[in-house]
Amino acid sequence: MTWLSHVVCSVFGQAADARTARFATQVRRLEQRLSQALGEQVWREVGIGGPDDTEQLKARITTLEQQAIDLELKLQERDDDLAAARAANRELMARLNRHADRSPNPPG
Repeated sequence: MTWLSHVVCSVFGQAADARTARFATQVRRLEQRLSQALGEQVWREVGIGGPDDTEQLKARITTLEQQAIDLELKLQERDDDLAAARAANRELMARLNRHADRSPNPPG
């Protein structure tokens, strides 16, 4: 395996780890939303839910919260991608510098 393929594998590994963490966070948040939605549905079915306008406000809040979560996840994904790219760049530059130091100077 060449050093370049090793670097590429390392970058892909870092990106996969970051995505796994993002997906785990998203699953937890979706589980919370599902739990909340099911709880609200039970409250409505047994007749102890709030007035309609309160329910509409709660629905709007839930929608806005989900939009905020989605934006946070996109931002985190971009941050993770940027961090992985920077790490790969640092590693590539270090390897190129080490390789250049070991290469004999061409006659000239």
